[in-house]
Amino acid sequence: GGVDSKRIKFFTYNSLEKTTEKYIPEGDKLENTHYAFLHNSNDEDNDFKLEEILAYNINKYGFNTPNKCLKAQKDLNDIVASKSFGVNKVTFDVTIKK
Repeated sequence: GGVDSKRIKFFTYNSLEKTTEKYIPEGDKLENTHYAFLHNSNDEDNDFKLEEILAYNINKYGFNTPNKCLKAQKDLNDIVASKSFGVNKVTFDVTIKK
């Protein structure tokens, strides 16, 4: 992903289905917010709902600044790390500035 002359955009790649998706946010409403999870979607041991947790965190912190989004993501990562052996709480901040 990256930033073109007008807005940020990102792409995802599904290694199982060999497909890509393109995401370009439009407007400043929550329903226009796009996200992707790096996880094994075939993992049946996943006993928590990533989208519900992220939506809760976004409503808790907001989403109109990079710092608010990072707080929501870090909280999600901490929850996943507490329940999944292969995930730790080490995170790095990368903010794309225009």
